[in-house]
Amino acid sequence: MATYPKKGRVEMASEGRRADRLEEIHELNRLFLAYAQACARQGRPCMGLPQRAARRLVDAQPATLERLAELPAALFRLDLERAHGTRDRAAPERHMDRMRLSLALTILNSAWHMARERGFEARMFLRLSKTTLRRLRATPLSSIPDLAYAPDLLSCAFAECQLTWPALFRRDEPEAARMLTLIALQPNAALVDSAAHRPARASLRSYR
Repeated sequence: MATYPKKGRVEMASEGRRADRLEEIHELNRLFLAYAQACARQGRPCMGLPQRAARRLVDAQPATLERLAELPAALFRLDLERAHGTRDRAAPERHMDRMRLSLALTILNSAWHMARERGFEARMFLRLSKTTLRRLRATPLSSIPDLAYAPDLLSCAFAECQLTWPALFRRDEPEAARMLTLIALQPNAALVDSAAHRPARASLRSYR
């Protein structure tokens, strides 16, 4: 006689998987923020991060970075549409270059597995374009290191919206947290500046 798992157990297992996947995004965000903060402290470009947010990163405390990292979406963008791999894998000599390469390899490895196993989540949480998703699926794992050297592989998320990053720094406020979660999971976060999102835009302005 066939037996089936109880509904409660299935739901608990599903919730556990979702929690693990969100923790994966949070961990990638932590690594991205650590690199962005190091860049900001040295006065280096922060992958398109708005200057005002970069200045706030300089003295940001661990608790602030943790709050930023817990957004249920990537704080970075992974773009393979213009990235060209290279077989020149010379070990970077500078600490910041080694840090960037390590970040790129970690994000690429995670995105590669997510694209192949959980394509919908890769599109939603990492906001991968269709082109980047297809390329990741077609790329052998052994070729990931070649892509990691591409200079424009990673950029800051939400850079096109002048209101999102200021609000992210105030994410400890419940209303801001709920609003930012909705914004982060939209197909195009830049829409927050459109007429269709005037209520959200008005609320966000209070965080400038």
